[in-house]
Formats: sequence, C-alpha cells, structure tokens
Amino acid sequence: MKINRSGKAEPLSQEQFLQLFQELEQPYRTILAICWYTTERAGAVCQLKVDDCYHGDRTRDVIVIPGRIRKDRKTREVPISRRLKQILKEYRHCRSPWLFPSFFNPERPLRLQIYARNFKAACLRLGWVGYSTHSVRRGAITHLAKLGLNSRHIQALSGHSDLKLVQSYCDVLDQDLAAAVDLL
Repeated sequence: MKINRSGKAEPLSQEQFLQLFQELEQPYRTILAICWYTTERAGAVCQLKVDDCYHGDRTRDVIVIPGRIRKDRKTREVPISRRLKQILKEYRHCRSPWLFPSFFNPERPLRLQIYARNFKAACLRLGWVGYSTHSVRRGAITHLAKLGLNSRHIQALSGHSDLKLVQSYCDVLDQDLAAAVDLL
C-alpha cells in the first residue's frame, strides 16, 4: 500500500474507476479516463496536445502519445475505445494547443501535481487510502490480466519494454486468491 509517497499504489478496480470517474469534475474526469483506457501515466496524459486526440472537430481513432512526454521517450499510438471516444466527444477543450491547459496560463499544460491533488481529494472523499495517480495504470493492467488478456497484448498496449514489468503490474488480489483456492 502506498503511504506518504512510499510503497506500491493500490490498483483501482473497474468499479472503483467508475466511482472515481463520477466523483471527479472536468478536466480531471477526462484525464482519468484517458489514463484508464490507454494504461498511460497521468504525467504524460496531462501533457497531451489537442492534436494528439482530435483531428479538427473529429476525435481520432488513435491517441498519439508523443515520446517527448513519455518516461521511455517512445511514441505510442493507442486505439481509442468506443467508451473513450464518447468521453472525448463530450469533453470541451478550450482554444489552447494543450488538451488540458493550465488554469493560470493556457499556453502551458496542466501540471501533474494539480491533477494528483484533485485525484487524492476525490479518493479521500470516497474513503480510499493508499491510492495515487499510478493506481489507474496498475488497475487497468491488472483488470486486463484478470480478463485473461495475454501478457504480450498488455505489454503492447501499455508500452512496457519488458514483459517482467507488465507482470509486476498484474496484482493478485486477496479475493482472487480465495477464488483460486475454491477451484481446488
């Protein structure tokens, strides 16, 4: 469990993602959705430009996550799911090159710390402890693994360079262990 910025962030379940999505206001709600549906880090999502998700007035079929904003410096193109496409259609971005511009200076992107503060406040309102913005990435990857998606497919989606890293994200939850024991 993550406490005071130490330890592993608890993974969000799909149910928790949906609760948190309802709890957050814009633009944090859309940032959360992009993180969940692309398994990308929040720091990169906060730095997306409008053109990375939209072509003119239309939502793209893929989100381009440029290498300049990613930890590994490799550009990713992630297909946009039907659910995320709807969320992006409903999101009203302002006239700024940034998808999530700073409230103080629209010529700069929203800072991760601002999103993280709102994320943490929403988690506390829901009574959750041990969650961070990285819980979304961990949760989405764990959710895909629980659904039986092949680790190589998860690796291709998440952009991890090493399969061992993907496996470290696939958390085994206590209820999963209990269900496994019942299979014996």
